[in-house]
Amino acid sequence: MTKVRNLLAAAVVFVALGSASVTQASAINGTRVSTVMVLATQTAFIGFTNAIPGNACASSGYYIDISTNKGKAVLSIATAALLSNVIVDAGGSGTCTTPSGGFSGETLVMLNVHNQ
Repeated sequence: MTKVRNLLAAAVVFVALGSASVTQASAINGTRVSTVMVLATQTAFIGFTNAIPGNACASSGYYIDISTNKGKAVLSIATAALLSNVIVDAGGSGTCTTPSGGFSGETLVMLNVHNQ
């Protein structure tokens, strides 16, 4: 865990996903990743400790497409943030989706991991 914390502490990580604008429809600031759940549908659900204001699904998480290299990288970053318990900001697409076998959530378009 110390290696993960040191890796995250080395720099602030900011990831903008896809062609979506960084001006997201919903956002949560100053929270922590509480859940990383990989589904059989090539998606992953990233849950947070606080509810997301303005989330179209009224949920506390976002989905990412893990069939792409970018999605796999974001999954790794989210998992590292969960394991190291760092502060993050996240933003969603504004459109509610419910992948098969999952919870309702928006698509993640921005993830910012803070240097503590």
